[in-house]
Amino acid sequence: MTIIGVDPGLKGAFAVMVEDKLTQLVSMPVQTFEMSTKTKSGKTKQKSMIDGAAVRKFLKQFPRNHETEIVIELVGVRFGDGGVSMFNFGEGFGLLKGIFIGMGFKFCQVRPAAWTKAMGLNYSETNAYNPADIVAPNMFPDVDFRRTPRCQLRDEGFCDAALIAEFLRRIRVEETERALRSAATGDPK
Repeated sequence: MTIIGVDPGLKGAFAVMVEDKLTQLVSMPVQTFEMSTKTKSGKTKQKSMIDGAAVRKFLKQFPRNHETEIVIELVGVRFGDGGVSMFNFGEGFGLLKGIFIGMGFKFCQVRPAAWTKAMGLNYSETNAYNPADIVAPNMFPDVDFRRTPRCQLRDEGFCDAALIAEFLRRIRVEETERALRSAATGDPK
């Protein structure tokens, strides 16, 4: 089974797991375009958004059947986020979901509280800004979580996407084991 974990957002990422191996980490493709408005200094404003065509091109390599499943983080409004930024984030989130549906992929959504708890992330017990950048490399020691070789820090989007994919993989393994036990004993539980 192939599982694709998605950390949505302009700094997000895709993490691909085949069986129990993390095989790919891909930055969220982003495109920037000029807007018709100008800044106070007279420069043309620019807007960045998820590049839907590039996402579609990336996903074309995966079969669209029961062997591939996508899991995307279902992020809500956070205290302090502005309305415009949340609207833009929601626009990108909706674009991703539309691509998944349009391409015929099976997908599910997971709230941050669910996957972070299951992966053992505790934001109150660590000095790290993002504990995922500690947990993910420990879980996948052979994977480089830096966005580029020149980066000194692990990428938050890569770490989150990998743990989101691992979260769904564990759920699917539990479901399979439960079904096998049920078939062996005749007990539906």
